[in-house]
Amino acid sequence: MIARLLSAVLILVAGGSLSLVMAQENKSSFIDWLITDDVLQETMQPRHHMRLMAESFPQKTIDTTIDVISYDLVLDWYSALLTPKAQRPERKANGRMTAVVRSRVNDLAQIDFDAVSLIIDSITSGGTSVVFTKNVRSISMTLPSPLQRGQDVELVIHYAITRDDRAIFFYSKSDAATENSPYASAYTISEPEDSRRWYPCNDQPDDKALFSVQVRVPKGFTVVSNGVRTDSVLVGDTASIQTWKHDVRCQPISLRVSLRNTSCIRRSTPARTIRLFLSRTIISTSIKMDRFTMPLVRCRTFHSCSKRLKRGSVSIRSKRTVTSR
Repeated sequence: MIARLLSAVLILVAGGSLSLVMAQENKSSFIDWLITDDVLQETMQPRHHMRLMAESFPQKTIDTTIDVISYDLVLDWYSALLTPKAQRPERKANGRMTAVVRSRVNDLAQIDFDAVSLIIDSITSGGTSVVFTKNVRSISMTLPSPLQRGQDVELVIHYAITRDDRAIFFYSKSDAATENSPYASAYTISEPEDSRRWYPCNDQPDDKALFSVQVRVPKGFTVVSNGVRTDSVLVGDTASIQTWKHDVRCQPISLRVSLRNTSCIRRSTPARTIRLFLSRTIISTSIKMDRFTMPLVRCRTFHSCSKRLKRGSVSIRSKRTVTSR
């Protein structure tokens, strides 16, 4: 393989009639000639024209006028987890998002957030109603008074989620049975630009913020999100409210929420704590090592997981490998 690659380079350099531009344009033919292994060749073949890929990739004009300091989400997923998918109304779940936004310019009169497939009920700031307009991609909020550079404003947005088949997924007990899973569950997936589909935000990777998440769920569910769980309170005999906070600024797509009827295995040492929330089809893991915290959701079967646990070790790779014995 190395000999063939060197030969190809020598031919390209020595051949005056074959330019690098031609090699790029004839990439498929060049790969056919260079790679003889069918499997390797399949992985290297271009699937689409570069122009088509560039046009279909998510694009957004970066907003440099604001810096979001924090997002505090209050989510009510109780009804969605008890109602079969076919019977859910247009408002799949309700939420309240409180954002603290700092102006990076003088005389900032309007703030735009990304919001797709969301119903915006109301927006307030300091108890005063905020005038807003909504289109299919975003909301534009007119501030009660312009902000100067360095000034903060708190925005409280009441909204509803209208789609549960992208970015956020709810599975009631009957839905789970259809999917051959014994447990009801819910989870979010935000990459590459889907945070805006389950909470309003400045959905761009350079605007990192602090996050807290409070979720109301049926009794018996365990919620997992970024950071550490700070509170879990029973509400009557049927529900609980669980709160997670993350003390490291991160981008909107890094926020995760997942939940399911689970059991918990805990392994601790003075330097690190690992919590493994196990179910038949999903492991949701929250890791905290010193100041490094991240949530993981790994899809595995319970049987393969239990075999690893019987051997007495669970390895999770982050900046370094952590092994619990």
